[in-house]
Amino acid sequence: MNVFKSIVIFLVLLLSASCSKEDPAPTPSPEPAVLVYPVNNESCEPGTIESDSRATVLFDWQRSENTSGYRIHIKNLTSGVEFSEAAPIDSREITLDRETSYSWYVVSHSNATEETAKSETWNFYLSGVGTENHVPFPANLISPEHEESVSGISVVLSWSGSDLDNDIKNYDVYLDESTDPITKVGDAITNSSFTATISSGKTYYWKVVTRDEVGNTATSNTQSFTVN
Repeated sequence: MNVFKSIVIFLVLLLSASCSKEDPAPTPSPEPAVLVYPVNNESCEPGTIESDSRATVLFDWQRSENTSGYRIHIKNLTSGVEFSEAAPIDSREITLDRETSYSWYVVSHSNATEETAKSETWNFYLSGVGTENHVPFPANLISPEHEESVSGISVVLSWSGSDLDNDIKNYDVYLDESTDPITKVGDAITNSSFTATISSGKTYYWKVVTRDEVGNTATSNTQSFTVN
């Protein structure tokens, strides 16, 4: 009997010990980097001029927590070409075309986890030789958010625009059921919102074309929303 009691006590103690073990702390995810330079929606002076058409820019951001390295993503807003490069530290020199607008963001990653963190996306213009007027930055689509669900018979499309010369003249709004919308629903709009008629059960795609006083234009990315 004493042997049996001893075994029971041993098993209870063993179970108690196993239950008291704390789960290991989760691996911390990397934090988003905070962008520093080139400054958002401003003209960037070339750090090293390679030629009249090319220059090297030093991209800089604040070091983020729980991060082993970074990848910087850059998009030529004129051609639509995108590329990315690895950056082991919180800066990276990259050679680009001058007299061109770009967007950029940084993705933080960690060797301890597959999770990543994306920074904000900033725009800048890389200055060239004797630029007299700048092409507007593509509009930033605000609402509805991408792939958002909405309801009703109308929707308010809103966006924000910017231009280094502060000479935005108006916007054209395109909206239809094609992934590359071609139906102009708003023509030469002078504010940054437009109310469009919609139908339930459909998915719509929309984009905005910004026009400045001298006729330069810039097309935003395309976003979608679904009507309940």
